[in-house]
Amino acid sequence: IIGKYWVPPSVRDWNYRLNAHRNNFESFRCDVLCLQETEKSNFTEDYGFLCSLGYEAIEPWEKKKNNEKQNMHGHTKPSIFYKKDKFDLLWYHPRSRVVIVELGIKQHPQTQTETATETATATATATATQTETETQTETETQTETET
Repeated sequence: IIGKYWVPPSVRDWNYRLNAHRNNFESFRCDVLCLQETEKSNFTEDYGFLCSLGYEAIEPWEKKKNNEKQNMHGHTKPSIFYKKDKFDLLWYHPRSRVVIVELGIKQHPQTQTETATETATATATATATQTETETQTETETQTETET
């Protein structure tokens, strides 16, 4: 038996597979999720739940004959989902069968504050150490001069 005929009919049903996708995607807890074959015609219906999990989508598209990008078609295309609280989309370039993406890691305010505090602490420590060294050197020089 070849192809789809060796798979039980209950597993071939799209609703069954979609629920399996949802369960898997929710359990992955990944920051970036790449899907190979998605359709624009039912993209929101099939993958809209990922937005509620904190993902932003780079949706499938199709080129018209005059090279303008269009977001309506029935062909499958790759899509990329990324955690919008962790990444900024810097740019992307959709091609016929691939999407090239550059994501920038977001600097969270808490991280920036911690980094600033660590820098200030390191600077204060370095300054204090330098001042102690200068004071110690001055004291040693005065002691040598007096003897």
